[in-house]
Amino acid sequence: MLQGKVALVTGGANGIGRAVAKAVAREGADVAICDIDLPRLESVAAEVEALGRRALPENIDITEWSQVEAMAGRVTEKLGRIDILAAVAGGSGTTPTYLTRDEQTGQYVYPEEGMRQLWAEEIEEEDWDGTLDLNLKAVFLCCKAVIPRMKKQRSGAIVTFSSIGASVGMPHSAFAYAAYAAAKAGVVGLTRHLARELGPFGIRVNCVSPGGVTSERMETRRHRFREMLEEEKARGREVPPEAWLPNPLGRLSTPEEQARVVVFLASDVASYINGVTLDVNGGSYMK
Repeated sequence: MLQGKVALVTGGANGIGRAVAKAVAREGADVAICDIDLPRLESVAAEVEALGRRALPENIDITEWSQVEAMAGRVTEKLGRIDILAAVAGGSGTTPTYLTRDEQTGQYVYPEEGMRQLWAEEIEEEDWDGTLDLNLKAVFLCCKAVIPRMKKQRSGAIVTFSSIGASVGMPHSAFAYAAYAAAKAGVVGLTRHLARELGPFGIRVNCVSPGGVTSERMETRRHRFREMLEEEKARGREVPPEAWLPNPLGRLSTPEEQARVVVFLASDVASYINGVTLDVNGGSYMK
């Protein structure tokens, strides 16, 4: 479906991003993979190459414009073009208040403390800004970097990532979720605007909005959810136990299920789909 294409995937070292990088490679695309987690970034690059495609690992901070623009230049120089941008990178609890780096492994670690959702009035300005930087500003910067290149080609497909939280909020998540929900709602608005602005240049822009997706971090949260209920109750905030029930399908999504949606939206099979936010949540949220 993507034979001969070049895809740029942000957040490609873990979770959905890693699944996307491998999925587009299986469909014939060469892949530039961007992430701050260097060990896992190099690992997924090796997996892409094992699938017979070229891989270009990019260990950069996508919240910094100078790094994003330089990265887009390297991708164009080494892989020839950029046909697809999958802007997957994001997350709540990704600011310095919560996230620490293991000096031995280079991996980022979520401390057990802080594994609760902050009330809106508890969110510090630093965490609000950091959450919006990663989940909204970085998406814009990556789009800004690839748009001129796609315009020159008169073709391209951009797939952004929102979240079910942007539509319904989330009373049982963790960290500065109000900031995360606001940022992900902004991604939907950005997607719609870019779809209208870029359509005349042959560039389609669509959005994927996942619900719960399996991951190491999600499993940790599931393990602690009962404790979180008691903690919230002690703080005077009732959270119904049924809040964690996933959806009518009775399970969480796999990263691969989200990745297949990206492949579809980036391919010519979806050639007349533009400006859409596709809810991939098993029926948790219906509209």
